[in-house]
Amino acid sequence: MQFLVGPPCTLPGATKELAFSKIVVIPDPPKPPLKQVLDACVDVSVDQATLIKTLITTSEGPLRKVIVKGTATITLKYEAAVKDQQIHVAIFNVPFETLVEWKGGPEPGSPICINATVEHFQLDPLSPCTLIAVFVLRFDAYNKPE
Repeated sequence: MQFLVGPPCTLPGATKELAFSKIVVIPDPPKPPLKQVLDACVDVSVDQATLIKTLITTSEGPLRKVIVKGTATITLKYEAAVKDQQIHVAIFNVPFETLVEWKGGPEPGSPICINATVEHFQLDPLSPCTLIAVFVLRFDAYNKPE
C-alpha cells in the first residue's frame, strides 16, 4: 500500500475529525518546572495508512475504511521557575490511531493520499509540571493522482 502525506490533490474522498485531550508532564528532572508558557505548537505525522474493504455497500458504492496511524508532536517553549537558564523546551509525542470511513473508496492496495490538518490546539498548565493538551485533527483521504 502506498500513501502520501501532503497537500490535497483533488476533493477528498473521505474526511474524519479526531479530538484529543492528553495530560503531559514535564520530566523533572531533567527539566525545571513551568512558570509561564511562551509558545506551543503541534505537528502531525502520518506513519501508516492502510486501506481495507468491508462487506458493507452504500448508495455511493462499497464502504472502505482507512486505518490511519501516526504521532502528534507537541513542542512547548516555556519560562522555567528557576533563576538560571530560564527558557526551556519540552517535547511530547502523542501517538494516535483512527479509522476513516470512505464511501465508494478505491480497492485495497490502491495508492491514496492522507492529509492531516490541525484544526484546533490548546495547551493549558494544570500545575508547574503538568499540562493538558487539547487538539482536533482532521484527516482527508484522497485518491492518488496518476
